[in-house]
Amino acid sequence: MTNRFTSPPPTELITAKLEVLLESVNSIYQSGGVSLQDDIISAYNEAISLFYESLDGSIVGVSYPIMKGMPADPVDYNVFTLAIRKDLEAIFLETGAADRLISSNFNTIVALREQVLSVTRRIASKVGDYLLYVDPSLGDGYFFGDSFNSAAYLDLDSSLEDKEECLLNQEEGVIVLPLDGDPARPKIIKYTINTNSNGIAGNNQQTEALPHNKIEALGDGQPDTWFEYERVTQTSSSVPLVLDLTLTLGEAAIINHIHLSPVQFGTATPVKIIKLETSLDGTEYQSIKEEVPLADFLSETEEDVFILSGKTSKYSGEGFFSFLPRRCKYVHIVLEQHTPYEIESTSGSSLLRYAIGLKDINIFSRKFKTEGTIVSKPIEIGKDVSKISIWASENPIDVSSLADIKHEISCDDGASWVAVQPQGRNQVVYPEVVNINNSQVGAIQTGGEVTSLRHKITMARYPDAFTGQAVLESDRKATIELVSMPTQSPSTIKFSYIGYGSRFTSSLWKL
Repeated sequence: MTNRFTSPPPTELITAKLEVLLESVNSIYQSGGVSLQDDIISAYNEAISLFYESLDGSIVGVSYPIMKGMPADPVDYNVFTLAIRKDLEAIFLETGAADRLISSNFNTIVALREQVLSVTRRIASKVGDYLLYVDPSLGDGYFFGDSFNSAAYLDLDSSLEDKEECLLNQEEGVIVLPLDGDPARPKIIKYTINTNSNGIAGNNQQTEALPHNKIEALGDGQPDTWFEYERVTQTSSSVPLVLDLTLTLGEAAIINHIHLSPVQFGTATPVKIIKLETSLDGTEYQSIKEEVPLADFLSETEEDVFILSGKTSKYSGEGFFSFLPRRCKYVHIVLEQHTPYEIESTSGSSLLRYAIGLKDINIFSRKFKTEGTIVSKPIEIGKDVSKISIWASENPIDVSSLADIKHEISCDDGASWVAVQPQGRNQVVYPEVVNINNSQVGAIQTGGEVTSLRHKITMARYPDAFTGQAVLESDRKATIELVSMPTQSPSTIKFSYIGYGSRFTSSLWKL
């Protein structure tokens, strides 16, 4: 059986022609133009004969050629015009059929796309969870996590929050401090393609393609405009296409977020972000890559984060990068594409096109409020918990005069909280291991088994510790990601969090 979505459907043009011609016979009968049976049969035969004659062409035909200088015969012209009308009616019916087919296929494609994205997200979540099991520290216990693609595991608007609730940013899959107003957008006044680039602007050789060679489209904010950069070859090459781009701001500004919106060409490999850095003087550049943390507990690498593919930024297909605030006037971006795709050139030959496409590059200065908190929903373990410990990859790592991240655990559904410090910090402010109902010094005695826990994160920044132009730097504060997954033996709990510009993992387990 053929696939109705991939096989060309049979045309309705022949059916439409027959319908138009037979309708004309019916019209003649209804109008009283014929009254005898022989006249009706004759009209029908003429319609069928004309149908067979026009199978590969138009219904239009003339009884004799019109000679130059001869007077026009209105009867022949009426017949000629009537035949044209029949052709137009047949074409109209065929166009309606094509419209229905296109609409049906479009709706099907959209539905299938959503199904594929949904399955891809679920698979990616499961793969990430399975990768966590290779960590020997997980051991025999219970694991819980959240990718922050939704609020499924967060107790939003909880009565247990003693401060303003942190913002769930599903684009980046993180939690940030509450935003303080709309973000500022420094104006980009110049886009420069540097000499390290090895292609040309636009789509110049693909047949029936728009050029898209205006680099100013990167900042016009229009969804239907974009910029393309290409290198076209006859054979594949080991040398990637390189786009080395510098953005110049109108004046020096403090920024902490960059958004890249790519154009996907369906290549086997995505565009790689080789460099993403800023400079105040245009000479010395500081990369933001070191400030965008990696979920190494999910075996995530820098190459996984700094790409522009369909799975970028939690499958949004766009690049969202938050980092420590820095004052700059220049933003330097280097992109590479290693894989071409085949095109038909304007000369009719098949060529290989290496292409990089960008819809927008947006630069932001996001200001955050001074403090915020977020609370998890109750985590049901099912067995008694005796020890709790947290591992974290954070920025800042330690409590400072500028910012702080505090972790707390509740064994009684939020009635009381106990501070716990992630292991690996340089300064010990809170216990790294919380003991529950055991003989250890300082152990929490609850009078019964602890089978349910809540985890609260409190983030704070201290603006008074900043002076001069550094004041916005205090607006940068940790965001959190809660990553969870159960194991077969529920005697241990393990959490993972992603910070605003940082990520950290926390594990809770029973010894």
